[in-house]
Amino acid sequence: MKKDKQAKRATKSSISMLIRYISQHVSAIVWSVLLAVVSAAAVLLDPYLRGKVMDGILGGISGEALIDTKTVGMMCLICILLQFVKFYVDQKQNKLLIGVSTSVTRDMRKDLDEKLDKLPMNFFFKNQSGDTLARVVNDTEIVGHNLASIVMYVVSGVILLIAVLVLMFVTNVYLALVCIISTLAGSCLMLVVSKISTSFYMKLAAITGGMNAYIEENFSNHNIVAAYNHQESSKHEFAGINNPMQKASFNAQFIGGLGTPISSFTSYFSTLLIFIVGVKMIIAGSCTIGTVVAFTSYNSALGGPINNIANSIQIISNMGASLKRIYEMLMEKELDPEDDKAPDTGETRGEVVFDSIKFGYDPYKLIIKNFSLNVQPGQTIAIVGPTGAGKTTLVNLLMRFYEVNGGKILVDGVDIMSITREDLRDKVSMVLQDPWVFDGTLLENLTFGTKDAPMEKVERAITAVGLDYYINTLPEKLNTMLGDKMQLSQGQKQQISIARAMIADKPMVILDEATSSIDTRTEKKIQEAMNKLMEGRTSFVIAHRLSTIRNADVILVLKDGDVVEQGSHDALIAKGGFYYELYNSQFDPATRSLEKSGSKSGSKSKSGS
Repeated sequence: MKKDKQAKRATKSSISMLIRYISQHVSAIVWSVLLAVVSAAAVLLDPYLRGKVMDGILGGISGEALIDTKTVGMMCLICILLQFVKFYVDQKQNKLLIGVSTSVTRDMRKDLDEKLDKLPMNFFFKNQSGDTLARVVNDTEIVGHNLASIVMYVVSGVILLIAVLVLMFVTNVYLALVCIISTLAGSCLMLVVSKISTSFYMKLAAITGGMNAYIEENFSNHNIVAAYNHQESSKHEFAGINNPMQKASFNAQFIGGLGTPISSFTSYFSTLLIFIVGVKMIIAGSCTIGTVVAFTSYNSALGGPINNIANSIQIISNMGASLKRIYEMLMEKELDPEDDKAPDTGETRGEVVFDSIKFGYDPYKLIIKNFSLNVQPGQTIAIVGPTGAGKTTLVNLLMRFYEVNGGKILVDGVDIMSITREDLRDKVSMVLQDPWVFDGTLLENLTFGTKDAPMEKVERAITAVGLDYYINTLPEKLNTMLGDKMQLSQGQKQQISIARAMIADKPMVILDEATSSIDTRTEKKIQEAMNKLMEGRTSFVIAHRLSTIRNADVILVLKDGDVVEQGSHDALIAKGGFYYELYNSQFDPATRSLEKSGSKSGSKSKSGS
């Protein structure tokens, strides 16, 4: 019961949202209403004139009066002209409404795109990227594609329906009642069909989102699927989504498609009743044959808007599911606004203080429990530990990709919560484990976020990371387009990411497994470049390959969200604790013994000195 109420509330809210989008195009809607009135007048005047023509011809045949051929011919000509007028007006109305629907689609996509920028990071972890993509692309397209039809059907249908009913009652009350009673019976059936089809369309939309997510994941990682011979299993998994999708689509389209045949049967049944009642009234002398003929046309005209409304119900059922999904995404909780925060104009020295930090993706399950650390300007802090220890989480808190559950983080004595996210992130360059390269020129990728960077700086960064030779082999050099036709290795993408950080030239640096995709020879060159990048900057380096962080000022050893050890490489090796085990696990037994004896002799010489 509660779910039904929530579903009804969501439906009303999503419709209200759609009305708000449509209300931005009031002038186009008003013009379409006026054109609908003209179209309705043309539709209704046609059967009236045909009735008069029929009465004039029958009157001449029966000898009651001479057939006025001139008047009859003029009425026939007017009927033909009315069809041209209706065609022209309908096309103009259609053009206006298509403009409204495409504009609404554009505005929805724009709002969804802006919404994505305002959502916290946990939204992207909770939701599959394929499903999010389906909402932004597929669902908005469904709404836009169907919106013009609905508005046209509803506006034209309601106006024509009212006009037909008025004219029918003015012409003959009894025949009008015959049409209305039979039409109401059909309308009740269509409402039942609409309610059933809506539930099927909602199910179909949900399955479609899952299908998009599955396809994106498997196609973008097809090399992994092939490497593990997972093709047959993938076929079964795909069938497990595809078959229910086919069934849901069949049910939705079949049930939704019952509206039109029900409406057609209602119109046919009404016409039979008009003939039966009309013949009796002609015999009684209370109406003419022309009136009955006109009423059959009125009934067809009445069937038109009823059919349109029936189609609208089916379309709304289809569109409603997509509309709800768009509404749900637009209603997602956003990051807290920061308009009241003053711009941070102070110079960044790079002093960072973690003061009793507590954090958990679930507030009741903390993964960082009570972390404190003072980082001096220009220091290099290495963060190591087993998978899941909280290494990346720590730098994500510094970047405010997540907000702390307790404690505070200060940069140069200022609580990062008191400055905007934009000002904070202007202080830090990041190089992530998974390099990101987008469709664009090589230069655009290198200067992402720093479009005004001088070419001298770009060239220095390219040389520093070892990309200069490769770029010189390209026909268009830095203007080479990266994309599907220009395949880069994972290592080359990482080189671009590191060069991008060097070009950005920010006071602090975060390197999250920055050399994980680089071969050993290139790694040495890039390590030298990163050492230059970190000179004079506060740097946070997350590393699994512990040989790359031996020169760090402080090494934090994390385990289960807690710092279990911290100190320099030599001090931690000499201690022989958890870091010692991690470090030596990456070497063979002979190297381990050499390292241990070396560290012991080193510690003795230090104590001796």
